[in-house]
Amino acid sequence: MFVGFGLPSPSLTVANVTPCVPSSATDTGECAAGAVPSAAAAAGVQVGDSIVALGAQPMSSWEQFTDSLRSVGPGETTVTVVRDGSEVTLPVTLEMVERPVIVDGADTGQTEQRAFLGVGPQFELVPQPVTAVPGQVWDLTVRSATALLTFPAKLVGVADAAFSDGPRDPEGPIGVVGASRISGDVASAELPWTWKMAQLIGIIASVNLFLFLFNMIPLLPLDGGHIAGALYEGARRKVAHWRGKPDPGPFDVAKLLPVAYAVATLLIAVSLLLLYADIVEPVRIT
Repeated sequence: MFVGFGLPSPSLTVANVTPCVPSSATDTGECAAGAVPSAAAAAGVQVGDSIVALGAQPMSSWEQFTDSLRSVGPGETTVTVVRDGSEVTLPVTLEMVERPVIVDGADTGQTEQRAFLGVGPQFELVPQPVTAVPGQVWDLTVRSATALLTFPAKLVGVADAAFSDGPRDPEGPIGVVGASRISGDVASAELPWTWKMAQLIGIIASVNLFLFLFNMIPLLPLDGGHIAGALYEGARRKVAHWRGKPDPGPFDVAKLLPVAYAVATLLIAVSLLLLYADIVEPVRIT
């Protein structure tokens, strides 16, 4: 997925133009009474334009563009775009606006004052080098492990959404029906086939990675429980050998059957809860 299709990255192609200057960090820039048009809207920037320069500085990436926008600050400058194959230089007047701080696509909850142009990027799939794959897989593993740790708390929100008027958390757990529904949403979305394939492969990989980590929980009847029993048996034999005592023999895993029954019952209950929630209050991504 990473090498063959790539990861979504912002490009210099304009996907949307904010009509007015936001009045706060949470304002989306819709035009209310007395609102001031954004610099991009006032200058005539259009969806589909490709930004090639800010002032006299050429732009090669969206990250460079946003960094340059911060360093330029408020005042008059120009934005050069490619439109219908021709370069167009547009004069813009930037204003300082309070905006949220976004790191790696996530809102940090902090805000900052920065020059506001009023354009959003179009995202494109950018193939990654093979050397980037281990880091990406590690990041996905960490996020999956974090999701596993918060799994019990998230189930409270799922139950609230299923049996009351509470909203379904799009970042919460889903079941087989929910994963199938999301896969169907991706397959039927108006997206290039490369985006669909990357998303579907990503869903399959994420589900399998989460199930692997879940299966490693050291409780029967999960594989982690059997591994824990084997490790305990090996450690007990090693300690007996060090102490010069006879081999204590195999550990009787049957003693843990009550735990296995309790865990199995809990898994069935969670599966039924997710099944019901995915039917009556499904998670939607499109």
